[in-house]
Amino acid sequence: YEIFGSHVSSGYFSEIFKKYTGVGFVEYVNRSRVAKAKQLLTVSELRISEIAFDVGFQSLSQFNRSFTRFAGSSPTHFRIKHVKTSIANSPNRMPKGRYYQSG
Repeated sequence: YEIFGSHVSSGYFSEIFKKYTGVGFVEYVNRSRVAKAKQLLTVSELRISEIAFDVGFQSLSQFNRSFTRFAGSSPTHFRIKHVKTSIANSPNRMPKGRYYQSG
């Protein structure tokens, strides 16, 4: 990594990041991805696998583990519990397909 013109090792960056945020960089990124996934699960008809990849996870198993860790339930159970009952008729319905790009 290069910060302010000087090269910084990934280990040092992670250490400094955790010092100032209270969480490690990877955990911060995964929490952010899960938060976006929670939003998409409640307002879109995208498949869970599409959401996982759209928010930046590289594998579905990694997504499922992180989602369960940070949301307290599987993505499927979360969607069942939180989904709006009338997604199909909602004027705010999100379109099918990719619309969120991480990064």
